[in-house]
Amino acid sequence: MKVSAALTTYQIKKLKEDDKENKFAHLSGDANVEAEIEYDFGGDIYAAIEKFGEEVIQNLVIGHMKFTIQAKIRDFLSEGKTQAEIQEYFTTWKPGVVTRVPKIEKEKKRLLALDPDARAKEVAKLKEMLAAMEG
Repeated sequence: MKVSAALTTYQIKKLKEDDKENKFAHLSGDANVEAEIEYDFGGDIYAAIEKFGEEVIQNLVIGHMKFTIQAKIRDFLSEGKTQAEIQEYFTTWKPGVVTRVPKIEKEKKRLLALDPDARAKEVAKLKEMLAAMEG
């Protein structure tokens, strides 16, 4: 399987700013720097377990799942969800199953979060757009 990674020009700039020992002098900063390798992860889960060991695969799975869960918890906290609401979500959560919120619901939530004056202005803009589309 191919695995690639890159340093962006921004990342190169940040590396060079703090480079007291001139370790990053070889990076030009004019373009992204990229590399791609081939790596054998095993053809399936059983081959991966045979190649790396059950404990390694289990630890990697748990690590990735924890990372995913932590990101979702941060999202919920930023939305003002309570501990109980967050726990409730994870009682039925399964990794790899994506639940999409329709765009209209996201927009509704965004509008409701605005102060009343800003909301009124946004709603007026939307009404203008709808009127233009209808006629």
